[in-house]
Amino acid sequence: KEEETIEKLLTVENAANPVEIVIHVNMLKEGWDVTNLYTIIPLRAANARTLIEQSIGRGLRLPYGKRTGVEAVDRLNIVAHDRFQEIVDEANNPNSPIRLKKLILDDDDTPKKQISVEVTTVLDGMLGGANDQGSSRPTSWAPAPPPAFSNPVELKIAQATERVIAGLARQPGVVPNISYINNPDVQALVVEEVSKQFDHGQLELEGIASSKPDFKAIVAKASALVVQQTINIPVSACCPRARSRQGFAASRSI
Repeated sequence: KEEETIEKLLTVENAANPVEIVIHVNMLKEGWDVTNLYTIIPLRAANARTLIEQSIGRGLRLPYGKRTGVEAVDRLNIVAHDRFQEIVDEANNPNSPIRLKKLILDDDDTPKKQISVEVTTVLDGMLGGANDQGSSRPTSWAPAPPPAFSNPVELKIAQATERVIAGLARQPGVVPNISYINNPDVQALVVEEVSKQFDHGQLELEGIASSKPDFKAIVAKASALVVQQTINIPVSACCPRARSRQGFAASRSI
């Protein structure tokens, strides 16, 4: 086993060698570069000049194999290092192979703070669920669709209809796809569930209803909007049709 390990280490520079990670204790010789290695783990403290130069050299590996003339591509930016100050001091040494160049970032180079904008669906706008952000709304956005219900009572019932349909969508046995919402049986179920959420007396106290609303008509209109503004996402299921047989054969030896 030890001989195999030594053999792999001796041929580690060969591209056909399966070794991808090397853990070393002593310093590697200067300039040792094996392109087929993914990781080199040094167990020695980074207090030797050769090891510092090696770690910088790894970052200086040119992505195109040669200098491109594009400073941003050919340059190595060191933003953090165990021996950062020593690297700076070494770069200031005229006899050092490391050259230091300061890069000062102006305010124009600093990315502007991004503003998080909540993106709402067209259906939310039609059912009054999306509030127009006024001046903060990007001018490149399309104008928000007008609400489909102007009456406050109808708007509340339509929003409740959307919530009930969202709950039924999690029951594929009842609603295999969104088009089943228009099924008379499903419509009756939606009307029943929505009606349970509203009490006519409570609506009168809130001052938004003077007569009993037509739940069936409002639910039908809201359901049509949900079906129109929803895209079905098919779910593929692979079910094996071949019959699987299992068993065992008993044998007796005398």
